[in-house]
Amino acid sequence: MADDNINPDPEGSKPSEVAPPRRRKRRKKVAFDPSSERARRIKEKHERDLAMEVTRQEESARKRRAVMAELLEAWLDEADDAAAGAFLLELAEYASVSEEKLLATHPRFPENA
Repeated sequence: MADDNINPDPEGSKPSEVAPPRRRKRRKKVAFDPSSERARRIKEKHERDLAMEVTRQEESARKRRAVMAELLEAWLDEADDAAAGAFLLELAEYASVSEEKLLATHPRFPENA
């Protein structure tokens, strides 16, 4: 084990040639062709992502409406009918205006793109 630290060549061994550094091949820049297979795949992926986002937004709105309906039912059980009717109208109007505003302004919906 003591021999491991001993240099067998007292002058030190040097390679006769040094290899040049490896370089990556650069891809040739090609103009984007909208009719290419790659462009088609990109467009399909974008359409899938957009459809998933719309589905997610619709599911979220559905869940919000369900929670709102549950809260309203609980409140209606405890409130009188006249006040409940007025509140229900205001709540329905607010919910429809909010949803219309979201659909009209959100950039991920196809009509607003």
